[in-house]
Amino acid sequence: LDFRNRELQDSRKRLRHTQGRLSQACEDFKAERAGLQAELRALGESGKQLGDSLAAQKALLERQSETLTHERMNVDLLRDEVQRMR
Repeated sequence: LDFRNRELQDSRKRLRHTQGRLSQACEDFKAERAGLQAELRALGESGKQLGDSLAAQKALLERQSETLTHERMNVDLLRDEVQRMR
């Protein structure tokens, strides 16, 4: 049980680290995207195409955010499982 508990704790640490990196990447992307939208409107048709591309990236970012939320829930479940095992 101690080995399994240690393994769960290590997994939780890795998940938290990954979550932190993903959250920072999401925030960086959001900030960059906000500035780009204003510039794209000034570019006309080519700006529209770039805007469409950014919209697709936004959808991907939202899916990744949902995945991150799911992973956080899994961490909580693992934490509960560790508590239950104790």
